[in-house]
Amino acid sequence: MTVQLLNGFTAKESDKTTCRQTKQLLVLNLMPNRAVTEQQFTSLLSGTDVDVAVTFAIPVSHRIRHHPVAVQQRYTTLADIKNRYFDGVIVTGAPLDQTPEQAIDFWPEFQDFMRWQVDHIARRLFICWGD
Repeated sequence: MTVQLLNGFTAKESDKTTCRQTKQLLVLNLMPNRAVTEQQFTSLLSGTDVDVAVTFAIPVSHRIRHHPVAVQQRYTTLADIKNRYFDGVIVTGAPLDQTPEQAIDFWPEFQDFMRWQVDHIARRLFICWGD
């Protein structure tokens, strides 16, 4: 089926229109190599029988180490979508297994996101969040 990338590194201008029956998917992409992660999800989603419009987001409070200006230009922030509703969310993991919560720059914003998503997102999938 069709995967429309509404923003991100791999989006094309022709992807930015959606039809009413398209499922709205939010991807909170915390992976350091965002373009590769986008390609992986696009490949997986295109193999389904569902039309999907994907919005990529990042926490505004996160200090981005790899290509920060490019990421900020291509991604929406969680604050930008606070009034939107989505059919689903995929939250990618981040290499945080050796980092205490207090040292994660976006942790307070992520906690706000977790509260927000209860009322704004129908289905959830967390990738790479296990020990």
